[in-house]
Amino acid sequence: MFSKTQRRYVWWLLLPLLVYVVGMPMDLMDVDAAQYAAISWEMLAHDLFLQITYKGSDYLDKPPLLFWTSIVAFKLFGISNWSYRLIPVLVSLIGVYSLYRFARLYYTKQVAYWAALLWASCQASILMNHDIRTDTMLTAWVTFAIWQTAAYLRHPEWRSLTGIGIGVGLAMLAKGPIGLVAPALSLGFDLIWRKEWKQFFRPAWLYVMVIVAIILLPMSIGLYEQFDAHPEKGVSGLRFYYWTQSFGRITGENPWRNDAGLFFFVHSFFWSFLPWSLLAVVAYVLESRRVWRYRFRKLKRQEFIAWGGFTLVFIAFSLSKFKLPHYTFVVFPLIALITAKWVVILGRALKWQKVVIRLRYTQRFIELLLLLLLLTMLLWIFPLHSWWGWACVAAGIALYVLSYRYATLPHEKVLIPSFVAICVVNIFLNAHVYPALLRYQAPSIVGRYLRQNKLQNNTYALLSFYHPSLEFYAQYIVPDLKDSIEVRLEKMDIQDAAQKKVMEKEAGKSFLQSFTKTRTADFYLYVDASYKELLDEMGISYEIVMELERFPVTELTLPFLNPATRKQQVSKQYLLKIKRVNAGDETKRQ
Repeated sequence: MFSKTQRRYVWWLLLPLLVYVVGMPMDLMDVDAAQYAAISWEMLAHDLFLQITYKGSDYLDKPPLLFWTSIVAFKLFGISNWSYRLIPVLVSLIGVYSLYRFARLYYTKQVAYWAALLWASCQASILMNHDIRTDTMLTAWVTFAIWQTAAYLRHPEWRSLTGIGIGVGLAMLAKGPIGLVAPALSLGFDLIWRKEWKQFFRPAWLYVMVIVAIILLPMSIGLYEQFDAHPEKGVSGLRFYYWTQSFGRITGENPWRNDAGLFFFVHSFFWSFLPWSLLAVVAYVLESRRVWRYRFRKLKRQEFIAWGGFTLVFIAFSLSKFKLPHYTFVVFPLIALITAKWVVILGRALKWQKVVIRLRYTQRFIELLLLLLLLTMLLWIFPLHSWWGWACVAAGIALYVLSYRYATLPHEKVLIPSFVAICVVNIFLNAHVYPALLRYQAPSIVGRYLRQNKLQNNTYALLSFYHPSLEFYAQYIVPDLKDSIEVRLEKMDIQDAAQKKVMEKEAGKSFLQSFTKTRTADFYLYVDASYKELLDEMGISYEIVMELERFPVTELTLPFLNPATRKQQVSKQYLLKIKRVNAGDETKRQ
């Protein structure tokens, strides 16, 4: 059974778990999460497993683990928001436990507990467990692989060796070679720094490679059958997966680039590792001093895995030509361990008490900013009107205040109130703010309406933005007529921007005229304001079924968050019912 201290930390772990659970029912956000869910639905609907398609076309960008687990959840529990998130969230908890067990190989229980709690509660982890992408399971399995490898190096057992193969194989199945590179850099640096050269030449690593190869075999067969066996497609699925998608971003072979600066991930770290960002900077500096102090010594009880893995992977991603904030989340468990370790160490050392007090004041400032942000959201940006909602807010703030009572040790006084504050804030973000924000994700609203009213088969779209949530919630691939209009424009090969705009309007008119004439029954069009105006100019009769406001919810701006200027930031969209058109009838319709 759990000891009193263990029960205490288990109770604390329930807070981030509650955050995850509260976020499971809310709609999936465009683009990535909704697209991956739509791909999973499509594979299930067409009985595909090894072949990955999106809107009926080949899809090569991501490995299949997330799609496979989503298919399993959809089969067991039906197609829903929470079933899509279910397995990744459970796997994420495996990652939290793996970090705890890895830390226990080298540090005290308190360090291990807090490493797990810091990782489970940081903003990156909370985001990854509602905006589910491939990184959620990648991070968990990489952490599992690092734990198993460290355990094997301490006490060589076949059980740990098998765990390494499973962890690396599933990590690679989640997001590609980074699933091997991240643990290899972490453990490789540690072995080099401790001059454990002979560990590199253990024959047992061949056993690990065999397990990894077996796990990757089904995906590799699928890639070969879908791409490499068809040279006319002009792309090698195997080469793309094992090289171009990951390493090609550094060499330049991968065409994806967004010109983010060299320090992009440094900037994003400060918000994504909240509320522990500043503590992490202090801890990283102290850990760097320790690493340098013990360089190239044969030390059995010291580990350099966390520092080496975080630093080398962070640098590797910083050299990439294409950067997104979540790319570095894979090594955040390692910086969580470094942070927890040094906060506990500083709390115990008398000579560092002044530093600990300053850290405590810094954390209080961060906590107040977080709570002020929450109240701003609930009072002004997306007002909360229900009395029971405000009762829950009061209970959350009361829990934050009471957390000071449970913080008795110096390091707990630094960590516990911040831990409670970030969890309380995110509970209400997931329960109220994000759902309010997602009312501006029009495609998911339209898609759900189409499915509920069984209108999928006679609905078409004319949209100028990426909208995978429409397919997922409609559970139907809604044909986008704008694709046909763009094909016509490409054939015209117009270079002048002004002329192209005029010709786009004419091409749209021409296509819609011919398209509507061929319809023998009423049908539905999902359009933005410009195409609604075009239909008005053409005199095509329609009925407005839904009028919506849309904003790209993952690209928030201050003018949108300001209720006074929000109306100017959203775009109008409509679901229209187009009246039956008789061929040859050219009169103006109401």
